[in-house]
Amino acid sequence: MRMGSDGKSKGPLEPGTYLIKCVAASSTLNLYRREERQHPVVRHWDTFKSPSERWLVEHGEEGYRFQNVSTGLYISMESHGIKSQEEVLALQNPLEWVVEEKEEGIYQFSEGNS
Repeated sequence: MRMGSDGKSKGPLEPGTYLIKCVAASSTLNLYRREERQHPVVRHWDTFKSPSERWLVEHGEEGYRFQNVSTGLYISMESHGIKSQEEVLALQNPLEWVVEEKEEGIYQFSEGNS
């Protein structure tokens, strides 16, 4: 990551509002409410161009935060450890994610340290 003039880490994405696509599935990151879950689940789904598909991307201390435009909730997890097959949820508390550019305009994000 690059360092900005304010000393904070800056990665490959500029802050702003994005529609986040899953390249492998040709789908869009969205929120999905399940009756048995207290919090919405973050999933990739068909693109409908609804506000729940829009994500405000902002720099954090050591990575990026992704906030849903429709709900104000952040892409997060109840406990850290994406390798444990835990569902990714939309929560009040943001989790910072590491973003790497794989190809021009194609990014991969993974759990960072929060």
